[in-house]
Amino acid sequence: MQTLTWNFIIIIPVVEYFITLIGIIQVRQDNEAPEYLEIFWQIVFCMITEEIWSYFAHRLFHTPMLYKIHKKHHEYTASIGYSAEYAHPIEFIFVNFMAAGTGPIFLGSKMHIVTFMIWISYRVGDTIDQHSGYDFPWNAYSVFPFATSAAYHDFHHTSNTGNYSSQFVVLDYLLGTDSMKNKTVRKKNN
Repeated sequence: MQTLTWNFIIIIPVVEYFITLIGIIQVRQDNEAPEYLEIFWQIVFCMITEEIWSYFAHRLFHTPMLYKIHKKHHEYTASIGYSAEYAHPIEFIFVNFMAAGTGPIFLGSKMHIVTFMIWISYRVGDTIDQHSGYDFPWNAYSVFPFATSAAYHDFHHTSNTGNYSSQFVVLDYLLGTDSMKNKTVRKKNN
Protein backbone atom coordinates (compact mmCIF):
# COMPACT_ATOMS: atom_id res chain seq x y z
CA MET A 1 0.00 0.00 0.00
CA GLN A 2 2.93 2.32 0.69
CA THR A 3 4.09 2.02 -2.94
CA LEU A 4 0.62 2.82 -4.30
CA THR A 5 0.33 5.78 -1.93
CA TRP A 6 3.77 7.04 -2.99
CA ASN A 7 2.92 6.73 -6.70
CA PHE A 8 -0.51 8.34 -6.51
CA ILE A 9 -0.02 10.98 -3.80
CA ILE A 10 3.56 12.06 -4.57
CA ILE A 11 4.71 10.93 -8.04
CA ILE A 12 1.62 11.77 -10.13
CA PRO A 13 1.20 15.34 -8.79
CA VAL A 14 4.94 16.08 -9.15
CA VAL A 15 5.07 14.68 -12.70
CA GLU A 16 1.84 16.50 -13.62
CA TYR A 17 3.31 19.74 -12.28
CA PHE A 18 6.45 19.42 -14.43
CA ILE A 19 4.43 18.33 -17.48
CA THR A 20 2.29 21.45 -17.11
CA LEU A 21 5.27 23.67 -16.31
CA ILE A 22 7.23 22.70 -19.42
CA GLY A 23 4.17 22.06 -21.58
CA ILE A 24 4.78 18.45 -22.63
CA ILE A 25 1.08 17.58 -22.88
CA GLN A 26 -0.94 20.48 -24.25
CA VAL A 27 -4.51 19.25 -24.71
CA ARG A 28 -7.28 21.63 -25.81
CA GLN A 29 -9.60 22.84 -23.09
CA ASP A 30 -12.09 24.83 -25.11
CA ASN A 31 -15.88 24.60 -24.71
CA GLU A 32 -16.44 22.86 -28.05
CA ALA A 33 -16.74 19.12 -27.51
CA PRO A 34 -14.83 16.92 -29.96
CA GLU A 35 -16.68 14.97 -32.65
CA TYR A 36 -17.10 11.23 -32.11
CA LEU A 37 -14.87 10.40 -35.08
CA GLU A 38 -12.13 12.64 -33.66
CA ILE A 39 -12.39 10.89 -30.28
CA PHE A 40 -12.29 7.49 -31.99
CA TRP A 41 -9.19 8.03 -34.13
CA GLN A 42 -7.31 9.72 -31.30
CA ILE A 43 -8.09 6.87 -28.88
CA VAL A 44 -6.94 4.35 -31.52
CA PHE A 45 -3.76 6.40 -32.04
CA CYS A 46 -3.16 6.45 -28.27
CA MET A 47 -3.73 2.69 -28.09
CA ILE A 48 -1.09 2.10 -30.76
CA THR A 49 1.50 4.46 -29.28
CA GLU A 50 0.85 3.10 -25.78
CA GLU A 51 1.28 -0.46 -26.99
CA ILE A 52 4.60 0.30 -28.69
CA TRP A 53 6.05 2.28 -25.76
CA SER A 54 4.73 -0.15 -23.16
CA TYR A 55 6.00 -3.26 -24.95
CA PHE A 56 9.56 -2.04 -25.44
CA ALA A 57 9.82 -0.34 -22.03
CA HIS A 58 8.38 -3.40 -20.27
CA ARG A 59 10.75 -5.68 -22.12
CA LEU A 60 13.68 -3.38 -21.30
CA PHE A 61 12.76 -3.53 -17.60
CA HIS A 62 13.13 -7.32 -17.79
CA THR A 63 16.84 -6.99 -18.63
CA PRO A 64 19.24 -7.76 -15.77
CA MET A 65 20.20 -4.10 -15.34
CA LEU A 66 16.63 -2.83 -14.86
CA TYR A 67 14.88 -5.89 -13.47
CA LYS A 68 15.80 -4.94 -9.90
CA ILE A 69 13.47 -1.94 -10.40
CA HIS A 70 10.74 -3.92 -12.18
CA LYS A 71 10.89 -6.74 -9.62
CA LYS A 72 8.68 -4.71 -7.28
CA HIS A 73 5.79 -5.11 -9.74
CA HIS A 74 6.36 -8.87 -9.79
CA GLU A 75 6.01 -9.20 -6.02
CA TYR A 76 2.39 -10.03 -6.83
CA THR A 77 2.29 -13.36 -8.64
CA ALA A 78 -1.44 -13.81 -8.04
CA SER A 79 -3.50 -11.42 -10.13
CA ILE A 80 -5.12 -8.64 -8.15
CA GLY A 81 -6.48 -5.54 -9.88
CA TYR A 82 -4.69 -2.95 -7.79
CA SER A 83 -1.33 -4.64 -8.43
CA ALA A 84 -1.50 -3.16 -11.95
CA GLU A 85 -0.14 0.14 -10.67
CA TYR A 86 2.08 -1.41 -8.00
CA ALA A 87 5.52 -0.43 -9.28
CA HIS A 88 8.76 1.24 -8.32
CA PRO A 89 8.46 5.04 -8.88
CA ILE A 90 11.05 4.92 -11.70
CA GLU A 91 9.06 2.22 -13.50
CA PHE A 92 5.82 4.03 -12.74
CA ILE A 93 7.11 7.11 -14.57
CA PHE A 94 9.05 5.55 -17.46
CA VAL A 95 6.81 2.57 -18.20
CA ASN A 96 3.26 3.22 -16.94
CA PHE A 97 3.03 6.99 -17.10
CA MET A 98 5.00 7.50 -20.31
CA ALA A 99 3.20 4.67 -22.10
CA ALA A 100 -0.17 6.27 -21.43
CA GLY A 101 1.17 9.77 -22.14
CA THR A 102 2.95 9.13 -25.44
CA GLY A 103 -0.17 9.50 -27.61
CA PRO A 104 -1.35 12.71 -25.92
CA ILE A 105 2.19 14.13 -26.16
CA PHE A 106 2.26 13.51 -29.94
CA LEU A 107 -1.28 14.81 -30.45
CA GLY A 108 -0.71 17.92 -28.35
CA SER A 109 -3.39 20.58 -28.80
CA LYS A 110 -5.22 18.42 -31.37
CA MET A 111 -6.49 16.35 -28.43
CA HIS A 112 -9.39 17.72 -26.39
CA ILE A 113 -9.40 17.33 -22.60
CA VAL A 114 -12.53 15.15 -22.92
CA THR A 115 -10.71 12.72 -25.22
CA PHE A 116 -7.71 12.76 -22.89
CA MET A 117 -9.91 11.85 -19.91
CA ILE A 118 -11.62 9.06 -21.88
CA TRP A 119 -8.20 7.71 -22.89
CA ILE A 120 -6.75 7.75 -19.36
CA SER A 121 -9.92 6.18 -17.92
CA TYR A 122 -9.81 3.44 -20.56
CA ARG A 123 -6.09 2.81 -19.99
CA VAL A 124 -6.33 2.56 -16.20
CA GLY A 125 -9.41 0.32 -16.48
CA ASP A 126 -7.68 -1.93 -19.01
CA THR A 127 -4.53 -2.37 -16.95
CA ILE A 128 -6.57 -3.17 -13.84
CA ASP A 129 -8.52 -5.70 -15.93
CA GLN A 130 -5.27 -7.28 -17.18
CA HIS A 131 -4.21 -7.81 -13.57
CA SER A 132 -7.63 -8.88 -12.26
CA GLY A 133 -7.25 -12.60 -12.87
CA TYR A 134 -10.71 -12.77 -14.49
CA ASP A 135 -11.52 -13.37 -18.16
CA PHE A 136 -15.20 -12.68 -18.60
CA PRO A 137 -16.70 -13.33 -22.07
CA TRP A 138 -18.51 -9.98 -21.96
CA ASN A 139 -15.36 -8.03 -21.12
CA ALA A 140 -15.39 -4.74 -23.04
CA TYR A 141 -11.58 -4.68 -23.20
CA SER A 142 -11.56 -7.93 -25.19
CA VAL A 143 -13.68 -6.72 -28.11
CA PHE A 144 -10.67 -5.46 -30.06
CA PRO A 145 -8.93 -7.81 -32.47
CA PHE A 146 -5.75 -9.36 -31.04
CA ALA A 147 -6.55 -8.10 -27.53
CA THR A 148 -4.61 -9.50 -24.60
CA SER A 149 -6.48 -10.91 -21.63
CA ALA A 150 -6.05 -11.39 -17.91
CA ALA A 151 -5.00 -15.00 -18.57
CA TYR A 152 -2.43 -13.81 -21.11
CA HIS A 153 -0.90 -11.40 -18.61
CA ASP A 154 -1.19 -13.94 -15.76
CA PHE A 155 1.26 -16.10 -17.67
CA HIS A 156 3.75 -13.23 -17.62
CA HIS A 157 3.46 -12.92 -13.84
CA THR A 158 3.69 -16.65 -13.15
CA SER A 159 6.54 -17.40 -15.57
CA ASN A 160 8.20 -13.98 -15.26
CA THR A 161 9.07 -13.94 -18.95
CA GLY A 162 7.42 -13.21 -22.30
CA ASN A 163 4.00 -11.68 -22.91
CA TYR A 164 5.22 -8.10 -22.55
CA SER A 165 2.35 -6.60 -24.58
CA SER A 166 -0.10 -4.47 -22.71
CA GLN A 167 -3.20 -4.40 -24.94
CA PHE A 168 -2.60 -6.43 -28.09
CA VAL A 169 -0.67 -9.65 -28.71
CA VAL A 170 0.74 -8.41 -32.04
CA LEU A 171 4.20 -7.26 -30.87
CA ASP A 172 4.66 -10.39 -28.74
CA TYR A 173 3.75 -12.49 -31.78
CA LEU A 174 5.94 -10.56 -34.24
CA LEU A 175 8.95 -10.41 -31.91
CA GLY A 176 8.62 -13.97 -30.61
CA THR A 177 8.05 -13.12 -26.97
CA ASP A 178 4.82 -15.10 -26.73
CA SER A 179 6.68 -18.34 -27.43
CA MET A 180 6.91 -19.39 -23.78
CA LYS A 181 3.12 -19.37 -23.47
CA ASN A 182 2.77 -21.27 -26.73
CA LYS A 183 5.24 -23.92 -25.53
CA THR A 184 3.44 -24.25 -22.20
CA VAL A 185 0.03 -24.53 -23.87
CA ARG A 186 1.36 -27.19 -26.27
CA LYS A 187 2.82 -29.19 -23.34
CA LYS A 188 -0.50 -29.07 -21.46
CA ASN A 189 -2.43 -30.20 -24.56
CA ASN A 190 -0.13 -33.19 -25.24
